[in-house]
Amino acid sequence: MFKKLFPKLCRLLLTFIIVLSGCAGNNASNSSPAPTETPTPTDTPAPTETPAPTEPPASDNDNATIVFKPCLAFDAIMALEIHGSANTAFRDVDGKIQEALKDIPAAGYDDSYFDFFLEKYSYEEIEKMDLGTVAKVFPDCLHTDEVIDADTLASSKDAFIKGFQVLIDMDFTSLWEENCLPLLTKQCEDYNTLLAADPAAANIIADIRKIKNGINLGGSNVYLSYFLQANSAFHLACPLSPDNCFLTRLSNGSIGPSNIASFLQLFAHEMTHDFSTDGLQELYKNACETDEFLKKTKYVLFEKYNSESYEEEFVVALAHYISVKEGLITEDAGYDAVAYTYGGCEPIALIVFDALIKYGDIPDDTNAWLSGLFENGTIKAGEIESKVDSISDGFVQRFNDQWGSEIPE
Repeated sequence: MFKKLFPKLCRLLLTFIIVLSGCAGNNASNSSPAPTETPTPTDTPAPTETPAPTEPPASDNDNATIVFKPCLAFDAIMALEIHGSANTAFRDVDGKIQEALKDIPAAGYDDSYFDFFLEKYSYEEIEKMDLGTVAKVFPDCLHTDEVIDADTLASSKDAFIKGFQVLIDMDFTSLWEENCLPLLTKQCEDYNTLLAADPAAANIIADIRKIKNGINLGGSNVYLSYFLQANSAFHLACPLSPDNCFLTRLSNGSIGPSNIASFLQLFAHEMTHDFSTDGLQELYKNACETDEFLKKTKYVLFEKYNSESYEEEFVVALAHYISVKEGLITEDAGYDAVAYTYGGCEPIALIVFDALIKYGDIPDDTNAWLSGLFENGTIKAGEIESKVDSISDGFVQRFNDQWGSEIPE
């Protein structure tokens, strides 16, 4: 699931995500004092009048569903994260948001802020919040983590507090309901209708359940953001709910089968995360510490793309294999996508993908099967370069040409 400004966004910009994925900068900075008064929520947050998009029927897999929705709270937070005249990731409403927030720094583009919110409030509670309630409770949810340090927290919290006050003063809710919500609702309905008719959605859920040993996946709410214009997606994890949700952009143009295929590839990737055992991750770490080429590729993956996950390469391989298995992409397209993902710095992903294609199915015990690749020499320190070049001719040379000068001695 992974984080930090532009490199963080590059983690999300997978080769196979054609329509739904992106980048933006973190413009957080210290600024003027906070407004004297933060709006006080009502006793019961007033729900925004949001037309209910058509929901697809439940699948046979633990009644798991994928439902696209608009959400005022998430969209307001996104606007405050990424607004800024130099930020091409931001979609404005006739320049009105940009003008209103011109003296307020952007809080910074990071999924941590959404995660903090979801630590205290469920998806259902957030969907019902009006803007005043969000402005009151959201800043108190923020805290430091492995990415957000004390200085970043202070500047971003200040930007959120001031930004929410500006949004309230300009009647952001009316602007959003009149200009953004109709487009969001239409696209949500289009996505939900197409998903309901696409058997690949249920099949992918079954594939992921198999990878995760049959666990209940819950549902998946996909919140479309009007203001997020760049190709990007956030996975939103909520400890208060078994559901797995996402925040992604309003698409430009009409929604068709290609959008669904792209989304399902993203869905397969994000939902596969958190499957690996400590033992499998240790095998990966040991290989990266003993193979000279893997030392270089891991440096690029972790430091340049900030994808500091010891299962990322396995997830990329599994998600692309699922996409091939379910007919979302061709086998050749899968090989090309894995070979070039993250600037071509995932050789283990390519080896695993090739092994899955030859195996022909999702293994019954995915962790044991992947561990076996290390034990039987399919993934072997000292032989990684020759292995990947035999799968994708020129892989090593492409990596060295692109990254060689940026890797420390």
